Amino acid sequence: MTRLVSLFGGTAIDTDVQVVKENQVIIAYRAGMNQYRLVVYKIEHTKNGYIYHLINLDTKEFTSTEIINPLSKKFGIGKYYDDINPEFMDAFEVVVLRQEADRKASAKVEADLKEQQQREENKAVGRERLKQIIPEYAQTVIIACERENRSDPYTDYFAASTVRTVILGFSTHTKNNFQEMRGLAGNFTETAYLKEKNEEYENRENYTGGSGYYLGESKYHGWIIKKTQIYDRKRFIEEYAYTVGQEENVCVSMASEAELLPMTKL
Repeated sequence: MTRLVSLFGGTAIDTDVQVVKENQVIIAYRAGMNQYRLVVYKIEHTKNGYIYHLINLDTKEFTSTEIINPLSKKFGIGKYYDDINPEFMDAFEVVVLRQEADRKASAKVEADLKEQQQREENKAVGRERLKQIIPEYAQTVIIACERENRSDPYTDYFAASTVRTVILGFSTHTKNNFQEMRGLAGNFTETAYLKEKNEEYENRENYTGGSGYYLGESKYHGWIIKKTQIYDRKRFIEEYAYTVGQEENVCVSMASEAELLPMTKL
């Protein structure tokens, strides 16, 4: 008998016991208690127990799960079946829905292949472009990063991701220097306002869990400027090849290429 423990609630679940049937509608709850509905289109039994294959009724996307809990014992995020008044879809409707989900999945595979091909082409262009613009004596690169807030106030989760990176210039040293960052801010329209001295934009989070030194209003949203060390030239080229493959992500002026800023005190 296979047993699993639910992520929330500490409830022991026997995965060798089938809890729902094909064509049955279940409800899923995510962070913030938003809910969406799915339908069971196939049930598979393996050595580890039952696996329920599902289709999201809104997005028409496939997913699967081993654990579906009774709605009468709902305790948080997860997938639930109504154990008091179970709901079922017509079998023909589920067949049509599965066909639609199959078409969508096939289209996604094709789109992903095209995207990967385009990505490799961009990287090839980027590699050659980087070889031309990196000064031989550069130790670091100064980049602008557009940050997008990924925080979830419902769960006290605070995070952000970089959605775009732009190369502003290179430096001969590894010293964090806000004057140097301001000197290159004007290379890119979106960060031009950072070239004016404003100590409120000078962030020093050089501690465990911090975001290091960066110039900008917030690390959670908008644009920031920071410095990244070039430890290995070939590895750096490979890491930034895709970014630089898009010409609009290179804003290195002739001045910053020909004459890198000297190291000064913060």
